[in-house]
Amino acid sequence: MTVGFAKLAADDYLMIIAGALYSAETSVAYYVGASWKGLANSGMTPEHRASLSPDDEEYKLRVGGSKNQLVGWLVYTVLLWTLKTCMLIFFSRLTDGVHNMKIRIRVGAVLLAVSFLATFLTILLGCLPFERHWQIYPDPGS
Repeated sequence: MTVGFAKLAADDYLMIIAGALYSAETSVAYYVGASWKGLANSGMTPEHRASLSPDDEEYKLRVGGSKNQLVGWLVYTVLLWTLKTCMLIFFSRLTDGVHNMKIRIRVGAVLLAVSFLATFLTILLGCLPFERHWQIYPDPGS
């Protein structure tokens, strides 16, 4: 019989971590709406950006929401790649002993790692200096 914690494999434990990451992602998304009123530095006209003073409540809400949004993107990325890793490990166990599958699993693992790093770093380093992620004025995209 293969029931119980003693028989769990690496992908099973990763699914527990994925559950925690999903909970974190849900909390972060809720927090954007509950604490920052759903505001971030996106979707603003240049006139609107110029009219906001750093002392305005909306300015503070947009900065906080933008910071929160960045955390959400990063947590979501880690969640997706954790789930992809689970599938790769499961597929590895499923095809154990099948001819030529080890090399394919290794190629998949390399592609998974490279795509994770590329995505994570693109999100994290998309705006430099780092503070531009939540900059209101001037438009951080210009």
